[in-house]
Amino acid sequence: MLKSLSQTALTVTACALALTACTSPPAKPEAHPAATATEAAAPDSRPSPHCPPKNPKAPAPVAEKDGVRVAAPVRQKDTNGFLVGVDVPNCGQKPARYEVNVRLIGPRGYLAFLQVKTDTVLPGQTISGVYTARDQGGTNVEEGKTPHVVIYNVITEKP
Repeated sequence: MLKSLSQTALTVTACALALTACTSPPAKPEAHPAATATEAAAPDSRPSPHCPPKNPKAPAPVAEKDGVRVAAPVRQKDTNGFLVGVDVPNCGQKPARYEVNVRLIGPRGYLAFLQVKTDTVLPGQTISGVYTARDQGGTNVEEGKTPHVVIYNVITEKP
């Protein structure tokens, strides 16, 4: 008898839920939840007061992450490598050391890695350099094409 009472209660509950779902007014169409979350979570775009300003005469970087800017790669003559300009600013309030890992990805499986490690960088200071990146497997990028640049990791260490 207890078993049949439980089945009856479940049936009544299921019917009540179905009736509520059918009789409740349709939900109003709202903005996509991801779009709303993105707008609400957008970071403040004001530069840090400790971060050095960008050079207005410099070309736009092809990759930027955590303040680190990477310029467009320039093909080296007679090799399969590229020269890559990297600017590492300290936008924090304390001295720090940085490790920046960059990938250059090109056609036909071209893949070059670049790792930039800095000494101690003072607040408001920028360390700039030009580095060579080349595919260790010997893959070449066709003349006139440049690889895609990705900054995949910026590590900050306090000295």
